[in-house]
Amino acid sequence: MLRRVLSVSIALLGTVVAVVIYWVAFMPWFHFPIRNEYWIRLVVALAEMAIAIYLVARWRSWPALLLLAGSIPMILVNVDFVGWRWRMDRYYSTSPPVDDPRLAFLFPSDNEYSPVNAILHNLIYFSMVCLPLAFFWYFFRFIDQHLTKR
Repeated sequence: MLRRVLSVSIALLGTVVAVVIYWVAFMPWFHFPIRNEYWIRLVVALAEMAIAIYLVARWRSWPALLLLAGSIPMILVNVDFVGWRWRMDRYYSTSPPVDDPRLAFLFPSDNEYSPVNAILHNLIYFSMVCLPLAFFWYFFRFIDQHLTKR
């Protein structure tokens, strides 16, 4: 009983730390003073999704499936942010600003209405549920398996 309580408490602490690191590393609105940081975040999010796909294919477990389900919104948000940055750079680089309504539909700014923006906003909430559950499940399994009686 005491071992389970200790495993749960360590797993909760690890989950909080992992979620904070994950959100700072993957969310595009936390800025680092790095050139083209949004492209780097997209590549890292793609690598994380590849790892999640590997874990699902390898073990077919619920935490791997939750990690995969939580990583899909991160990919979509980063793709949306990269597309928005590309659209804004293109808009402000031409002498009379030219904008395509299809680009405004796919990569809307904050003051434009687009169902894509609403869908991504709700997918972030889905990710906020899946990722902490997956992290907690992985940490609990690992700690419960490797915790020794001392």
